[in-house]
Amino acid sequence: FLPALNRHLVHPPRVCVVGSAPPREVERLCTEHRWELYPDVSDERLRALYAEATCAILPFSYATGAKLKLLGALGHGVPYVATPAVAGQVEVPPRSCLISADPEAWARHVEGLAGGGLDMDLRQALLREAERYSWPTVVAHMLESLSASSAR
Repeated sequence: FLPALNRHLVHPPRVCVVGSAPPREVERLCTEHRWELYPDVSDERLRALYAEATCAILPFSYATGAKLKLLGALGHGVPYVATPAVAGQVEVPPRSCLISADPEAWARHVEGLAGGGLDMDLRQALLREAERYSWPTVVAHMLESLSASSAR
């Protein structure tokens, strides 16, 4: 995906890798590609990094743990680009997000996000989408379902 992003974007993308206890392989990739590594950040620093982000990049070949990262992005009002491995994590991706295996589609999408900026309406729409998967919403839905089942 990186070569396509580099070809399409006017400026090379600033890639920030944020995570807990990154393995040496991640550290090596960050050094090799000149990505910024932010290991074990505080919640406050994570919010600040999301506030600066154009999008979250979710290049997973498997879905384990991807839903938390996807919902983390949405919960901070940040769109994502992701591989099809995360397709089943949400019902329908928001229009500002992209799930695709095509590096060129990723590049065009990120280019559009970078050119258009993230206005407050877009961020609010992403926050509303994340709310659908919040703990209170999921529990309320479960209680409604249980109540309907026991009423029958």
